[in-house]
Amino acid sequence: MKKAIITVLVIFTLSLLALSASRESHAIDAAASITDPGRLTVGQQYTVRYTVNTDQACTAQIRFSVGGGAKLISVTPDQGEANGQKLVVAGLDNVKKLTGSITFKVTTSAAVVISMTGDVSSISDFSNKELSTSRIASSTGSLTLSPVTNLSFGGRTEEAIRLNWKATSACEGYIIERQLADGSWKRIAKIRDNSEKTYKASGLSASTEYTFRVMTYAMNGTTGVYSDPVIITNKTRPSAVAGLVCGGRAVDAIRLNWTKNKSADGFIIERKLADGTWKRVMKVKDPAAATVKLSGLAACTAYKYRIRAYTMYGSEGLYGTYSYLDAVTKPAAVTGLKIGGTSTTAVRLNWTKNSKAMGYIIERQMPDGSWKRVIKISDPSVVTYKNDGLQPGTIYTFRISAYTMDGNTGVYSTSVKISGTTKPLQ
Repeated sequence: MKKAIITVLVIFTLSLLALSASRESHAIDAAASITDPGRLTVGQQYTVRYTVNTDQACTAQIRFSVGGGAKLISVTPDQGEANGQKLVVAGLDNVKKLTGSITFKVTTSAAVVISMTGDVSSISDFSNKELSTSRIASSTGSLTLSPVTNLSFGGRTEEAIRLNWKATSACEGYIIERQLADGSWKRIAKIRDNSEKTYKASGLSASTEYTFRVMTYAMNGTTGVYSDPVIITNKTRPSAVAGLVCGGRAVDAIRLNWTKNKSADGFIIERKLADGTWKRVMKVKDPAAATVKLSGLAACTAYKYRIRAYTMYGSEGLYGTYSYLDAVTKPAAVTGLKIGGTSTTAVRLNWTKNSKAMGYIIERQMPDGSWKRVIKISDPSVVTYKNDGLQPGTIYTFRISAYTMDGNTGVYSTSVKISGTTKPLQ
């Protein structure tokens, strides 16, 4: 915090105008403005000296008020009673000179207006005469700005932290600094609007603790004056899981693979249920993990998963954004496969219907041991197939797989094999 010694020099005239010809009463209606508010500092208290001279002794009640960018604190001689922003002083009591002071506090950067009104009773006619007040106003003292209040965190992501505070008009703005690794402080923002009450610090690293400090500030000429800092510390969220893919599948399981996440302490995996809600199915506590097998699933079924990294900040869990994956388990293997009949040039295959599959793939083994697809059946209700164009008296080996689709990717069951022999020629 810096303190400044402030001296302000202002000269203005308050005029007393005789508004009636009465010998008994004259109205005071005068004002002066400090029109260079840049010489005043928001939040600072100033004491202004005034002098009132008359050419004859008289009695007056004078009301002082301060408006514009300031709030009246007190007026001396303190013989009156405060009324909001005004204060009545009983002065000029059969005297020709009154001196005193007006104390006010600057609240905004608007021009400060000092007014004097009242009534003067005189023993002589003041018609066409002026009551002039020339005064030199000066103030010296230490400027102390109040620190920000209610500093808190308004949110965070993997690369940003938001700071919130209570705005105050008793300053010109706010300074925000971030502590560096060597313990020094770096200014990251100067907010020139004292009504602002939030700031987003961006460009941060995931799962990293950061310390910030916020100060109010005001300018004394070209010199900045700062409040005591208010310090706050928090941590960013871990980064989102990247590279999420289906690394393998079985009839009753799906394997998830992802890229290692150095910002995580572990991972949370959830599965979407039929009612649309999400259920946690696993918490992986190993930050180096990059794969997991999820078992106990139904065959030939589509599942929706989401995964997010987590890290701990004290007892608080911080979570990254979700990464999503849809995956389908394999269909169950075809059952009931048998030879349904043969001829000299054909073999018929029969099997049991697989209601969850989208269809079947049938292949025949070649003499060199390789497999050749002979048909793709896209109707899961079909349970028979006749392979024609074969040689008489020959053994043929077939295999059949049920299939389904995961997006544009075919997913196949374990194949089931069977051999059959065509009839020989007679």
